[in-house]
Amino acid sequence: MSQPTISLVLTTIGRPSLRQSLQSVCQQELIDGDELLLVDDSGESLAKELVVGLSLPCRYISTPLLGSWGHAARNYVLDNRLPKGDLIYSLDDDDTLEPNAFTSIRQAAQHSPGRPLLFQMRCALSGPNGIPVTALRWDRREVMRCNVGTGMFCFPNDGNWGRFGTDHQGDCDFIRETILRHGGEPVWCEQVIYN
Repeated sequence: MSQPTISLVLTTIGRPSLRQSLQSVCQQELIDGDELLLVDDSGESLAKELVVGLSLPCRYISTPLLGSWGHAARNYVLDNRLPKGDLIYSLDDDDTLEPNAFTSIRQAAQHSPGRPLLFQMRCALSGPNGIPVTALRWDRREVMRCNVGTGMFCFPNDGNWGRFGTDHQGDCDFIRETILRHGGEPVWCEQVIYN
């Protein structure tokens, strides 16, 4: 069985952290057919400038300032069937991939073909007395707001997906609907693939 290809949809509102996001993508083990769709929702030139010289297949897509936490830009990409890979995975411009994230995604997809995948993420939180602590999300195996998010979810490129909502937790709406369309239960993966 061949390895599944990944279309990474990276939405940006022009934050400087986009550089680190792109670096983490370039450090992944890529195979023929993997692609980056850099979706610029900023109206600025940073994203277009950073695309030049990337060492991976990339399509730059400028959207008409859709807003909505990148969710409208992701809906635009999906509505227009722009991803070509077997799997679709999304990040925001302030997220970074863990080393071997694509390898973890491929292994999980090969083990459970055609199923949506939910991975864990590492996030920095403010602990007691304002001291930063690192926590893992998901806390429990439940698709609910503040427990799952965009960069935790990978799904088959089969057209059988939901819509991203318009608020900051609109990714949970998308995840929930996409999972329901694939039988109601994701594959819960213990690997941490982004932070």
